[in-house]
Amino acid sequence: MAVETIKEPTSKKNPTELEAKINDSFIRKCWKDDSREVKGKFLCFEPRGGSVTFPFRKYKWDDIKQYTLQDGETYTIPLGVARHLNGIDILAKEQNGNINSCSYPTHQHEQDSAGKTSITVAKYTRRYAFQTMEGGVLG
Repeated sequence: MAVETIKEPTSKKNPTELEAKINDSFIRKCWKDDSREVKGKFLCFEPRGGSVTFPFRKYKWDDIKQYTLQDGETYTIPLGVARHLNGIDILAKEQNGNINSCSYPTHQHEQDSAGKTSITVAKYTRRYAFQTMEGGVLG
């Protein structure tokens, strides 16, 4: 997938009309990509063999759709839903596309050299995944 670099607006409050059009065209391009259907297998890690039902809408002009998926079954779903199940959002540039949706954090305590204790995220445990059968990368 080609990635287009968009110049950030000079002012967050008042982007120019041209910058707004560029941003809108980039989001529309992402929407078209996310709307493409992909075929693959749904995996439920918690509980193994389980199922999940969830509503999904990423873009404001989309309708809210309800998805029910069973572990090990093959489905044809929009690429945006597959990415959501794998914790990927191509619009989340600051997190390198990794939003950790459908996962939960495991925390740990760390102590710095001054003896101050803090709590950090040790890892994220994935609850669901979608393996595409098309051989392409979801992100």
